[in-house]
Amino acid sequence: MNRWITPLIAALSILAAVLSVSGEEPCATGDCSMSSTAPAEQKPVVRSNYPQLTPAQGPTVPPAQKQPAKTTPVATPPPPVLARTETVVSQPAKASQNDAARGRILTGFEEATASPGEEGASAGLPQTITPEGPSHVVLSSSDINRLICPVDIKDAIYSKEKGLTVRLSGQNAFVKFLVMKKDGKDLYATTPSELYVVCGESVYTMIAIPRRVPAQTIRLSGGKADSIRKNMSLFGEVPFEKKIITIIKKVYTDSVPDSFTVRKIDKPYPLFQGISLVLHRVITVDGEGLAVKEYRARIADGSRENSVTLREKDFLTADLAQRPVAVSIDTMNLKKGETSRIFVVERTGGES
Repeated sequence: MNRWITPLIAALSILAAVLSVSGEEPCATGDCSMSSTAPAEQKPVVRSNYPQLTPAQGPTVPPAQKQPAKTTPVATPPPPVLARTETVVSQPAKASQNDAARGRILTGFEEATASPGEEGASAGLPQTITPEGPSHVVLSSSDINRLICPVDIKDAIYSKEKGLTVRLSGQNAFVKFLVMKKDGKDLYATTPSELYVVCGESVYTMIAIPRRVPAQTIRLSGGKADSIRKNMSLFGEVPFEKKIITIIKKVYTDSVPDSFTVRKIDKPYPLFQGISLVLHRVITVDGEGLAVKEYRARIADGSRENSVTLREKDFLTADLAQRPVAVSIDTMNLKKGETSRIFVVERTGGES
C-alpha cells in the first residue's frame, strides 16, 4: 500500500508547483473556453438618405459602394426642420398687437410715426375675415380703408365717438379714422373700435385696430361653407388631372379665387446643401381635399455652385408634404441670384 501512496503524493506536489508558477486562476464559473478579452463591438455607420440637388455642370461621382450618383449627396445635409401646424397665423404676435392697442385706449389720439411690419398689412395683401366670430383687423389710421363684400353691403354699425367714419357704396365700404390737429401737428387715432357690417345674410364683427400703415383692403368671405359651395361649382365635373393643373395655374398667376384659403408662411426648410428653400404660402381648396404649398428656392449665398438643376422627385418627400400628388417647378435650371417657385400639391383629407 505504501508503495502506491508515495508516488501519488509526489505527483500531486508536482502538479501544485506547476499551477503556482503559471499564475493562472481557475474560472469562477468553471467555463474557461472563452477568452477574457473580446474585440470591441463596432458601431454601424449611419448614411444619409436625404435627396440632393444635382449640379448643372455634370453628375456627381459615385462612391466606392457603387450607389447611383443621382441619389448620393455631396455632403450630409443638416436635419430637417419639422413643420408645425397652425403656427402660420402667428397668434402670439396678434395678441401682442391687441394688448398694446388696449393699453392705449385712454389716449384716444397721439402723434405717431408709420408702423413697420404689421402682419399682412404693410405687405399690401388683403386681409380676409369670415362671419364665424369676431375678427381683429389692422386698418390705416391715416388713409382710407376698403371693405369688399361678395354682395351689396346693407348696413354698417360703428361708434362715431371713437373717430370712425364709414361710407357704403354697393359691395364696398370705405372706412376712415378721424385725424385731429393740435399745435400744427397731426394726431392719429389709437383707440380700437367695434365695426359691424351686414353683408348679404351674414353679420361680420370686427375690432378695427388703427395703425400707421398704408390703406388696407379687407375681404368679407362667406365662410367655409360658402367657399366649399363655390369650389364645388368650379371643380365639380372636372377630371382630377385637369383639376390639379387648373389649381396650380391659378396660384402661379396669382389669380387665386376668394373661395381659396391663403395662408402666408415664409418658413425656411434647410433640407438641401447649398440651397435656400422657403415655404412661402399655403393655398387650401376647401371642399376638394387639396392644398398647394408654394416653396421658393435659390442658391445659398455661401454656396460655391453657380447653377443647379431642380428635379420634381427631390421635392416628393414627407418633409415638404405629407401626401403629395403633384409637383411643378417654374425654373428647372436655377442660376445664382435667381429664384424658382416650386408648387407641391397634396391631399388634405378634407382638412383645411
